[in-house]
Parts: sequence; C-alpha cells; structure tokens
Amino acid sequence: MVQRSSVYVVRLESVWSHEAGRAGYVGLALKALCALADEIGASLVLNVHQLLYGEMEGESDAEADRLDALDTDAMDNDALEAWYSGHGFVRVPGTDDRNPDMTRTVEDRVLEGAYRSCKSNSEPEAVLYCFMDVFRKRYGS
Repeated sequence: MVQRSSVYVVRLESVWSHEAGRAGYVGLALKALCALADEIGASLVLNVHQLLYGEMEGESDAEADRLDALDTDAMDNDALEAWYSGHGFVRVPGTDDRNPDMTRTVEDRVLEGAYRSCKSNSEPEAVLYCFMDVFRKRYGS
C-alpha cells in the first residue's frame, strides 16, 4: 500500500477464479475489496488484461481440455472493462486502449454518494448547494 496525501492507493494485480468459471465468486470478492477500500478511504487501481492459461508443458489431456475450456469462457478486455465499470471503476484517460488502467477513487465514491443524495432536487441551484454540503461534511469547510 502506498500512502499519498492521507489517501491509500492499492494496486490490484489480478482477481480471478480458475475453478468456478462465472459462478459469481470473483464479483463477491471484488465487492468485498471495494467495501473495505471505501471503509479505510483507499483508492483502487488496476490494469485490464485477459488472463489466459495457454498450453503448459507436461499437462495431461484432461487438464489441457479443462484449461482450454477456461480460456474459451474467459471475458475479453472489453467485457472486463465493462464488468469493472459496474463495480465503480473508471478508465484512466490516455492509457493503452487494449489494456487500459482503471481506478476507483475515494473522490469518485464521494461524488457518487453526493449524486444519489442530491438527484431528487430539480432546481440546478439546489443541486449545487446539496453537493457543496456533502463535500463540506466529507472534507470540512
């Protein structure tokens, strides 16, 4: 963990399940990591890249078939980016289009919370004051 300006930044190297396929366990794990990051005020950073097993020397035919099936079922980078977006990650501008970096920052969480709190206001001025109030409560005057 790296501390910068009282905010922790955690780099996720990989989140996957090589046994369960798309049973939802990875989503539950990522949801728990995001909740913990929110609780301690940490931002998360990751690089989107498809994990493939490929061929491994000395593997049995059955193991090769199992790994091939996992590779076939693996989400591509576009699907992964959309999946991470659903967990609150946003693409870092200017990063590699094929393997973009994504972040889930504390500030994004505050903005998302402010949006939820303030979206019921129909007057633009009321929305602005609502946002200002949320930020004052979060960061002080």
